[in-house]
Amino acid sequence: MIKKRTAAVSIGLGIFLFPIVLAMVLVSDARNAVYFGERINFIRHSTTDNLSQNKVLSDSDRIHNVVGEGLPVPRDFRANMPQDLDTFTVSDRKAVFVASLLPLILRANEMIMADRLRLVDLRSRLNQHQDIRDIEGRWILERAERYGAGDQIISPQLIDQLLLRVDAIPPSLALAQAAIESGWGTSRFVREGNALYGQWTWNDENGIIPEGRGEGQRFAIRAFDYLIQSVISYAHNLNTHTAYSDFRQARASMRVSGDGLDGHQLAETLIYYSTRREDYVIDLRRIIDANNFIKLDKLSLEPLWWAAP
Repeated sequence: MIKKRTAAVSIGLGIFLFPIVLAMVLVSDARNAVYFGERINFIRHSTTDNLSQNKVLSDSDRIHNVVGEGLPVPRDFRANMPQDLDTFTVSDRKAVFVASLLPLILRANEMIMADRLRLVDLRSRLNQHQDIRDIEGRWILERAERYGAGDQIISPQLIDQLLLRVDAIPPSLALAQAAIESGWGTSRFVREGNALYGQWTWNDENGIIPEGRGEGQRFAIRAFDYLIQSVISYAHNLNTHTAYSDFRQARASMRVSGDGLDGHQLAETLIYYSTRREDYVIDLRRIIDANNFIKLDKLSLEPLWWAAP
């Protein structure tokens, strides 16, 4: 009888405690997701494959009308560029290219800036000798590894190194570079692999082999499942590669001055992005000026009232 009663008590206690334990696990998982979870909802990225040119152009006009009024940009995320973009008129092609890519650039920057704001808060707390939680410390070290920030000791100095790298890319610059590298979205690499920026890979399985690749050469153009992955990879490249340290320093100086980021000015720091060097910088600035891209550097996405960025 005593054994039966003990068993019954144990079962009852287990039933009572199970929801509490489950809630604790879910809270822990949610907390980890906030810091370490993937934040791209690819379901929201619509394809252009079955859209008519008229539909593509009407969607593009809606974006441009909002941009023209200086309003927040709709969260219309494209998975890919129209496969027949090269058949559009030149003006329509450019309009669709900008309307398709601008929301993705702003979304990539939004995610980067969310991390940046968190780093600024953590640095402030460290400077005031306040304790940070273990999960926050793990998050800092994960970002240090991801961004190649060097020291793996949590300190204000480490966060300062990270803040040089965890920062936005001006949309004017990102658009101009994508226009050059992808032929305004019409290149074979964009059609076959959403590759907007011509980034190299040495793994043929993850890339597209360029026509005329020399004998013995192993590089390919890195391919992506979604356009935004190409944008994020490009931003990470500028934020981490040693060739673009001048870009990061100039951007940090702009932050200190409080004038905001200026893609036209920052273009001069990307002399090593292309073998064309100075001519490449001239072309970047020409595209920014000719298309008045500089006005896009102050834009943001429509706010999400129902969810965090």
